[in-house]
Amino acid sequence: LLFEIFRRRTAELNRERERIEFHMAETLADMAYAKSQDGVSAVCFFCYTEPRERFERKLEGYGVQVCRICGGQKDEERLAMMDAFQRNVLHIASVQIKAGGAAVNLHDELKERPRESYLIPAYEAADVKQALGRIRRCEGTHAVQHFVIAAGTIQERVAATLERKLLSIDTLNDTDLIP
Repeated sequence: LLFEIFRRRTAELNRERERIEFHMAETLADMAYAKSQDGVSAVCFFCYTEPRERFERKLEGYGVQVCRICGGQKDEERLAMMDAFQRNVLHIASVQIKAGGAAVNLHDELKERPRESYLIPAYEAADVKQALGRIRRCEGTHAVQHFVIAAGTIQERVAATLERKLLSIDTLNDTDLIP
């Protein structure tokens, strides 16, 4: 019985997180578009598919082609998208956070366009840690990263939980420095 209650509550919270993210998508698209017009390449990381697709549709309405990194993509398409973004042919990327892990490089190798990312907090700290490394590389240009949180919503609780988890990961990673 307790497991069933927990499962239902988790499903409700996920639906609420997706609803909030969906409402944020068009504003994020406007922000990314404005940055791209200012010579900055923007990357938005989404937890859910529908908000990511809404973000992409809004940008397509502006006539902007978006670098799309998401689940279910063929390797060739994913590589072509990343290559176009890294060569600064595409200036806005839309990334499903679960698909933005290993082997996803979105930094500016040509040192022509600084990068800026917008991350919607997820409960999975390892996924967020991976996302934080996608645009920031030693050989890349300057990168600014923002967590985007809707005030007064479940996202504040997710962000607080995420912060604790990220601190725990950092502490674990630093234990090899302790004699």
